[in-house]
Amino acid sequence: MEQNEWKEDGFENERKIIIPTESFAPYADHPMVQALYATDIGYYPRAARHHVERPKGSDQNILLYCLEGKGTVEIDGESFALDASDALCIPRSAQHRYYADAQVPWSILWVHFKGENVSSQVLSVILSEVYFREKTNESPAGRRIVTKAVHYMTEHLSGQLRLEQLCDMFRISGSYLNVIFREETGHAPLDFFLHLKMQEACRLLEDPSMRVGEAARLLGYEDPYYFSRVFSRVIGMSPRAYRESHSAQR
Repeated sequence: MEQNEWKEDGFENERKIIIPTESFAPYADHPMVQALYATDIGYYPRAARHHVERPKGSDQNILLYCLEGKGTVEIDGESFALDASDALCIPRSAQHRYYADAQVPWSILWVHFKGENVSSQVLSVILSEVYFREKTNESPAGRRIVTKAVHYMTEHLSGQLRLEQLCDMFRISGSYLNVIFREETGHAPLDFFLHLKMQEACRLLEDPSMRVGEAARLLGYEDPYYFSRVFSRVIGMSPRAYRESHSAQR
C-alpha cells in the first residue's frame, strides 16, 4: 500500500477521547492517580488503511485490542499478528508501527496510559480485564474465576504457587481449572504464573544495578542458577544476556 493511502484516523463512526492532564491537575499528586492513568482512549471500526508508525516510540504505553478483523503490530523489529479478541501492549519508548490488514481491516480499541507503577504485572491485569470482559462466547463463571486467579497471581509474584491453592480458593477441581484457564489464556494456570514471573524478572533486570541473584530472590527463587535456567527457557536468553541487550538499546 502506498504511503499516501494510509490513515492514522478519520474513520467512519470512530470515537476518541483525549484526557488532558490539566483536567485533573488538582488531583495529579494523589498516589492513585500517579500510579496509573489514561491519556487517550479510542475506537476505530473497520479501519481500512489504518496505519501508525512511531520510529522514536511514544512517551506513553499503548494498549491495542482487536474486536474483529485483523492487523499487524511491529515492536522493535518483532512482528505480532492481531486477530479478533487478541490484545497487545506496546511499552513506552519502544519503536513501533501497527496497521490494519488490507483485506480484512480490524476494528480496534486503543488506550494510551502512563503511571509510576506501570509494570509487567499491571499490564497483564489490564490485558486480562479487557480480554475477559470482551470474550462473550465462553462461560461467564469460568471467565470470572480466571480473572480473579490472574489478579491473585500478579499480587503474589514473590512467592510460589500450587494448583491446589487455586482449587481450594475457588472450590473447583484441578481439571476444570485447567480447562477454563486454557480456554481463556491458552496456558495452564501454573505455566501462566511462570510467564508472569519471568515478565517481572525482565522488568527488574532492566535496572542496571539489579543483580541476577537479587532479582531471583525477589521472585521467590533461593537458587539463582535455577532461576537463570528457568529464565533462559521462558525468555530465550540468559538473565545477563537480557540485561546486556537492554542496556545496549539505551
